Amino acid sequence: MPTIASPSAPPADRLRFALVFLVVLASAIGIVVETLDVTRQIDAQSSSNSDNLQWALSQTDVELLNLEIAMDDARHDIAKLGKLRVRYDVFFSRVKTLELGSVFTILRGNAKMSACFDHLKQFLAATQPLFDGPDPALWDALPDLQTQARAVMPEAHEIALTGVSIFAQRADLRRADVKNTLIQLAVLTLVLVLAFVALLVMVLRLDRGNRLKAALNAETLARLDAVMATSLDSVITLDVVGRIVDFNPSASSTFGYPKEQAMGCYLSLMVPPDAQGKAQLPALNAPVTKGHRRHRITARRRDGVDFPAEISLSSAQAGARSVHVVFLRDLSQQVAAEQALVTARDEALAGEKAKADLLVVMSHEIRTPLNGMIGTIDLLDGTELAPHQREYLRIMAASGRLLMHHVNDVLDIARLDSGKAKLNLAPLDLSHLVGEVIENQTPASQVNGNTLTYIPPTDGRTRVIGDAAQLRQVLMNLVGNAVKFTKDGTITLQVLHRSNRGPTEILVRDTGIGIVREDLGRIFEDFVTLDPSYARHASGTGLGLGIVRRIVTRMGGKIRVESKAGEGSTFRVSLPLAILDSGDQPVVPETPQALTGKLSVLVVEDNDFNRLIVRDMLLKEGHTVTEATDGEEGIAQANAQAFDAILMDISMPGIDGLQAANRIRTGNGASCNAPIVALTAHALQAETDRFRAGGMQEVLIKPITRDTLRAVLTGVRPVSASPPVVELLDRRVLADLRTSLGAAKAHILVLRFLGDTERRVADLLAHIDDPVYEADLMADVHRMGGSAAMFGAVALRTELSAIEALCKQGNKPAARAAIPALAALWQRTAEAFRDEGYQEDEPLPQASNLR
Repeated sequence: MPTIASPSAPPADRLRFALVFLVVLASAIGIVVETLDVTRQIDAQSSSNSDNLQWALSQTDVELLNLEIAMDDARHDIAKLGKLRVRYDVFFSRVKTLELGSVFTILRGNAKMSACFDHLKQFLAATQPLFDGPDPALWDALPDLQTQARAVMPEAHEIALTGVSIFAQRADLRRADVKNTLIQLAVLTLVLVLAFVALLVMVLRLDRGNRLKAALNAETLARLDAVMATSLDSVITLDVVGRIVDFNPSASSTFGYPKEQAMGCYLSLMVPPDAQGKAQLPALNAPVTKGHRRHRITARRRDGVDFPAEISLSSAQAGARSVHVVFLRDLSQQVAAEQALVTARDEALAGEKAKADLLVVMSHEIRTPLNGMIGTIDLLDGTELAPHQREYLRIMAASGRLLMHHVNDVLDIARLDSGKAKLNLAPLDLSHLVGEVIENQTPASQVNGNTLTYIPPTDGRTRVIGDAAQLRQVLMNLVGNAVKFTKDGTITLQVLHRSNRGPTEILVRDTGIGIVREDLGRIFEDFVTLDPSYARHASGTGLGLGIVRRIVTRMGGKIRVESKAGEGSTFRVSLPLAILDSGDQPVVPETPQALTGKLSVLVVEDNDFNRLIVRDMLLKEGHTVTEATDGEEGIAQANAQAFDAILMDISMPGIDGLQAANRIRTGNGASCNAPIVALTAHALQAETDRFRAGGMQEVLIKPITRDTLRAVLTGVRPVSASPPVVELLDRRVLADLRTSLGAAKAHILVLRFLGDTERRVADLLAHIDDPVYEADLMADVHRMGGSAAMFGAVALRTELSAIEALCKQGNKPAARAAIPALAALWQRTAEAFRDEGYQEDEPLPQASNLR
């Protein structure tokens, strides 16, 4: 729900208000203090004591003069001695006042004034007995007293003048203090006025902001009411005990309750407990939390019909009470759509399974009779035939090969689309590979009067790292396509390196009929034949270029075509192949010599026709043949007699060919090291990989001809009793790492690889007998294999791939049994890295240093 703006001032305004208030308070306190100080000073200046100080000082001088005059009068008239004593008492009183009065303390502190006071006190001390004595004595001493009085008159006069000066200065200082205090009072008053003005401005601004917020709140409330009224979801407001206090129109439509009837009801009326009597919603009296709590529930309409729903429950604090807002969405249509999707998915999966089953049927059931037909044709070709019979036989053979080609195309599409087709990267010679393709396509090319030519790279570098079989299939399809659509023309294969490091571009250029512009965008689609008429010049399923596109894409490359109708076509295949220099010749491991001469061959095949065909083909080649009708018999024959080669059918009742081959390999029979060749109609890549991982050297896919059988038996080699010498390190990979990353960084990464692999191998050994660990075994082996490939650990990568293949086959006990040999291989690999200058005990830098 939208948040309604609060009329209270925001934190920044509250802070400004506090500051202004503090300024006003401080100014007011300062004004009060200064006012009291001014009042006190004015009172001090206006008091009578302060006004009479200077008069009292001057009167001391005057009274001493009056005393001297009274002495002079008394000398002429003794009767005036009484008046003289009065004048003396007055003068005595004035001096005592100056001596004892607190207001005259500042005068007594003056050194000059203090000396004058001492003379006056001495005068009074000397004359006081005479004035207090009898009149005759006083009258007789008057001349002397008058002389003494005249002697101290300068001191009295000095006291009056100095005192007046000192008190005048003090008065000036007090008036200056009063002035300063009044100035400070004025400043504080100005500050107070300005603060009141600022406060007034802030109040006006706050008032304006509150008015705007009030208007915004009114607008928000209006918009909120509109949202509530038009919301497609049900919006229900509850009080703290779960009673409905608001009910929007969508809720009324969803549940069938009018708003007036729903108000005051409990939400449990519409969201009842589940079948077990458990509440579907959490308790509303739980502490208020931020955010939303979403729940899938089953709600109930007014007519009693239940329906799936999703609610979002939020809580808010409104003063001292809590309110709860429920957003409810009817999921009836969504659930129905989800169920439809699940059904569609199940149907699609069923369709994919049916497709996979169909491919299995095509791979086995179609290839098996084709094997019998083509094998029989091959055998019949070696007999005496009339010319017309031989022509019939040629037509039958051509039709069989065409049918097999179509089956292979469909299986190739399925294999590539499954994502299970792997790239077998190895050094290959492009010139040799192109030569094989040209040799294969020359007969068909000569029939159409075409000439095949090859243009090698200008720098002479023809050795690359790639998948020879996949690349051969690409070139076969492209060249075969060019041969079909070119007559009396030229077909050129050219290899280009766009730079020293690639990419490598292979061009297949022909002078054939070309392709119109409208068709260029769809020629790589499946089942596209640009000449669908009954009289078309070339036959085919339209899958060849689709297969090419899939293979090139899987190899990380691109393919494009340039063509004009009547002017031929050029297909450009750009591939990121690693280019080898002339000196980079791979180390070829030593392998046993291939089988030659007349061989002793065991044929294990449950199909009588297929066994008969294979036997006759072998006999025609001069070999000795022993037959076995199932896997059990084949194992017994292999253990009892040493055969030069074993041809093993895969699909057999009881013990299949893969199980039989494994038992022959792991046993100590006479033929445990004999090469085993799989005879199968299962042509999918995943199957053939599984056969090789199971101990079979070659896979002979049905139908079988004498040529393919001869080629397989010529290529297989006995299995060595000791493991072959395999290159531990691919030093080209290490050199490329140093070139790409720099020697220092490459060195650090190799050390990290050594340390990480050492820990992983130790972990594998530690868990070798832990059956729970089998779930993570393949993941760990896969990660190690990827690292080994990145750092050129060739033999280790090969062994890890074999263990991973066993895991994929579900044979994890065999995978675990291979771990000790893997650990030994790792020790040899680590030693090879140390020989290259990588020491595992070197300190490794922090990860941040690798950036």
